[in-house]
Amino acid sequence: MNETKRRGWIKNTVIIFLAILLILTLFSNTILNHSLPEVAVQYPQYATIASRIRQTGTVTANQSYDVSIEQTRTVASVEVRVGASVKKGDVIFKLEEGDSTELDQANKELANLNIQLIQKMKQDPSLNIGKTSSTADSLKKQLNTAYTTLNTAKSNLETAKEELALAEKELVKVEEMQGKIPSYDEVMSAKNLLSQIDVNIEFLEEEIARLKGKQGQIGGDGFFTPDEIENLIAEAEKKVKEKEQAYAYAALAYDRAASSQKKLETELKSANEALENAKDAVAEQNNNVGGSVSYKDLAAKQEAINKLKNQIADKKMYFTEAEYNAARNRYITAKNQFDNAYGKVSDAELKVYRDEMNAAAAILQPLEAKNAEIAALEQQMTTATQEYWQLYMQFSQSSQQNSILEKLTTAQKNAEEYVEQVTESVEAAKTAASEKKTAYETAEKDLENAKSELTKTQGYREYDTLGTSIKEMQKQADALKLQKTEAETVVQNASDDSKSKLESTILDKKKLVKAAEKAVTTAQNSVTDAQNNIADIQKQIKDEEAKAEINDQNAKLDLKQYEIELKQIQDQITAKQEQITRLEENRIAGTVVSPVSGVVESLAVSAGQEAKANTPIASIILSDMGYTMQCTVTAEQAAKVTVGETAEIQWYYYGKTPTARVVSIKNDPSSQGQNKIIVLDVTGDINPGTSLTFTLGSKNSSYECVVPNSAVREDANGKFVLVVTAKSTPLGNRYSAKRVDVDVLASDETNSAISGPVSGEYVITNSNSPISSGMNVRLSED
Repeated sequence: MNETKRRGWIKNTVIIFLAILLILTLFSNTILNHSLPEVAVQYPQYATIASRIRQTGTVTANQSYDVSIEQTRTVASVEVRVGASVKKGDVIFKLEEGDSTELDQANKELANLNIQLIQKMKQDPSLNIGKTSSTADSLKKQLNTAYTTLNTAKSNLETAKEELALAEKELVKVEEMQGKIPSYDEVMSAKNLLSQIDVNIEFLEEEIARLKGKQGQIGGDGFFTPDEIENLIAEAEKKVKEKEQAYAYAALAYDRAASSQKKLETELKSANEALENAKDAVAEQNNNVGGSVSYKDLAAKQEAINKLKNQIADKKMYFTEAEYNAARNRYITAKNQFDNAYGKVSDAELKVYRDEMNAAAAILQPLEAKNAEIAALEQQMTTATQEYWQLYMQFSQSSQQNSILEKLTTAQKNAEEYVEQVTESVEAAKTAASEKKTAYETAEKDLENAKSELTKTQGYREYDTLGTSIKEMQKQADALKLQKTEAETVVQNASDDSKSKLESTILDKKKLVKAAEKAVTTAQNSVTDAQNNIADIQKQIKDEEAKAEINDQNAKLDLKQYEIELKQIQDQITAKQEQITRLEENRIAGTVVSPVSGVVESLAVSAGQEAKANTPIASIILSDMGYTMQCTVTAEQAAKVTVGETAEIQWYYYGKTPTARVVSIKNDPSSQGQNKIIVLDVTGDINPGTSLTFTLGSKNSSYECVVPNSAVREDANGKFVLVVTAKSTPLGNRYSAKRVDVDVLASDETNSAISGPVSGEYVITNSNSPISSGMNVRLSED
């Protein structure tokens, strides 16, 4: 009994253990499944792939024209709006009255330059060349006075020395005579000498008076030494040279002014001739103006071209070059196959080739007819375009004649104004020449005065010679007077009281010697003072002459600088006059017109604003030059597109649908060869900036194995899909992801056609977390 209970207890325990183990296994499997990535799967299907490329591009103009004016003007009003169509000659802007900013500024600058020229001509430094200092002239006068004073002092000193020597000699003689009584013969000899001496003294005094009278006629200012006279003559000669140089500069300035006056008078004559020529040219051009082509003729021809363009567009609406080329290639291929099979195969087989050739011909024939019609219309449009440009050239020539007349009329007005300006310049030149002539005449007078002063100074030589003769005669007279005194002394000594008189005479002679010595000292001091004064004045003169020489050199430099600056101003005036002439020749009217026909793309200025010179103020799209659109696609997508292919425009609701044709396929430089840029030529009634959605590429195709685009993956080894593999376990199926390499045959926005060992397999299309080959997954319950 106990054994039976024990076995039952063991059995129950085992059952409970197994039940718990089963429950734990089931729970762990459920938890594990919920931790795996959940994937959505789908079988590959048979489906159709629309492999055409859908893109959106923005239309841009092939060419636009920037409108600008040559001179800055203020805009009065804007006559067009952005997007408006304009024809050549239509008014775009109206301008305010008045001259341009550049012309006003140029006239102001010319007026300022003329003022500068007049002011500069008044500053002519040539008059300062060779001009002596007034201080130096005053010092030279003082020097002449000082020389006179020195000569007087020297003369007084010589006289004092002679008087001293005479007094000393007389004193010696008188002292020698003391105690000596002259004999009878000595007394008689002295008396005879006295009678002869008086006659000689009288003769010498008369001759001295005659020579002094001659000196007075020469007009000397005083006694000068020969060296001093030569210095004075050298100074006078230097002054003459300075005046000659000043005279030469004044003559040169006068010659230049006279030459300038003559040149301006010649220029005035030429200006008058140019004015007459301008009047003749205006009269002649008035006879040439005219033209046989009007703008209406030009517009009619343009309208004919537009009609031909519309006819061609209508014909091409149901005809594409790609379709025509495909039909033609099909027919050529079928015909070649029929020709090659003819006589080589059975009739049944040959019939197949014939049927294919006939079918291709049935498709090609209507396309050939359409192509011929389009070619004929295009030839007509080419001819019409050539005729349009011929008319345009004739119309332009007519406009050109009017433009020439306007320019000639402006040239006549400019010539009249130029004659007035040159006339004013001639008057100014006459005034300047008159001023230069006055300066020239003044310099000529200064030169004559300097030469006269030199002649006077050279006369000092003769004056000095006469002075020397007078001095020698005076010495002879003084010697005779001394002999007379000695003779009188001898006579006096012969008397009884001679002794007492001799002593008194000796005493007087001693007093005379002392007085003479004092006079010599005084005269010597006067000479020294006069010499010091002369040296001081000479130093001052030398300093003033050095200053004058520096001033003269500076004046010469100033003259060179003056001539350069004067030439610069004259050149600037000439350049400014030429600039004004150009501005007046290019003067624009009160309106700005469109030089081309097209559509207004942008307007850079509005009413009241300034239109700057040579700066775009409006941009006009040249409609006749066409439009362009481009888009970026992958290299695989570009491979499905051919040059010449016509795009299908979608969802265009703004009128007649435009036409877009592929004109080039080029590399996208920013994608390192992965992308391509497709360029399309757009024609039709359309505006730049319009966005167009279009499709390109091959037609729809059916494929056996098609999967969603999300199923196709790609890495460094190429494109692949992940398929689900199942493995049975005691607790159910386990699923894992497996990599299968594939090739993408075609794709559209949603699906891709692939080739590879995926038929009958679940392909993973999506997952709630990243997965890779070999990972366990769980299937979505949806």
